[in-house]
Amino acid sequence: MKGEFNTGLRFAGFVRERGTGKVVDRALVDGRHFHLEGVTLAMTVHDDGSVDLRPQEGNDLTREQRKGILDLIEDRGTDIRGDMHHYVGGITFSDPDGGHKMLLRVTVKSPYAKLMDIFGEEEQEGEVAIPDRLAGLLEDIMSEPEGAREDTPAQVADTLTGPPLPDPTASAFERMMREKADELSRALARADEVVAKRRHEVDAATALLKAAEDEARVIADRVRSMGDRAPHTGLMVHVSEMTNEKVSLDEDTERKIRGVVSKVKSIKLDNFMKLFNSGEYRIGVFRDIDGATVRVTDPLEIGEAATSALHMIGAAYSGKDFVYRGDLGWHEIVDHFVCRGFGHLTRLPDVDEQEKNEPK
Repeated sequence: MKGEFNTGLRFAGFVRERGTGKVVDRALVDGRHFHLEGVTLAMTVHDDGSVDLRPQEGNDLTREQRKGILDLIEDRGTDIRGDMHHYVGGITFSDPDGGHKMLLRVTVKSPYAKLMDIFGEEEQEGEVAIPDRLAGLLEDIMSEPEGAREDTPAQVADTLTGPPLPDPTASAFERMMREKADELSRALARADEVVAKRRHEVDAATALLKAAEDEARVIADRVRSMGDRAPHTGLMVHVSEMTNEKVSLDEDTERKIRGVVSKVKSIKLDNFMKLFNSGEYRIGVFRDIDGATVRVTDPLEIGEAATSALHMIGAAYSGKDFVYRGDLGWHEIVDHFVCRGFGHLTRLPDVDEQEKNEPK
């Protein structure tokens, strides 16, 4: 069976650090050697020297991460023990069954075998092609000159530690959080759109409700006008022509206006929107005194019945007369007061006309 990775060093299995020289093909290594806290890796060496490396449990690592760990293992260098075998230095493995400390053995070619590789010949496994004395001489020739390696123990430790590997669990968590944040942002945008749409629907429904109430009120006035009228109050009203220009706003424009006006606390939003969607009329209240038509300027003098009639349509006192803003038309406003005992003035008295025409 062939493993997933081929390595530069040819690994030859694992042996106990102390004890028998039995070689096994599988051992465990603590992930702390590679800055993977809480991760235990299982390493398997196959007969052809290929290697498999997998976490013993939990989430798997990517192929690039596993290859990076094997590169770090190879970079640790090798130690030569008393039995002249070579082992990976600086990393202690453990037996999966007994928990004994294990060493990763490395097959290192003799200097003579390296020479044979140069000339295209392969060293036969198990054969000693030259005397030990000559092999030792060749090994001295091909070994590094004394003093060539000047690594201090601290530098060796740094080499064994190597750069930290990215934590796959942390990376996955960060990616998940980013994706969740993007999803929530999109959901919030959709929710804001729904809220704006529902708010407009509420406003439209409120306007329709008010229109239905006004229509019912007008019909009720017509019904009363066909029967017995209310007793005459002794007061008369003059309803002006519409003093503003009604504007029908589209949905987008109305939403923008409401958004701006709602930030100004001193302005009532519904009253402000009536400037666009409602007609405005001025209602003057008059009394006949000794044959002269006199404007009533004090709201307290008009009596309870007249006050009720004005409040029914939401007319507000402006200091001189009353102002109505709503959906009722001119004839509907006049009918409303006539049915409640008011007389109707078709034109303003002469005094009011003079005041109206005087330059300001």
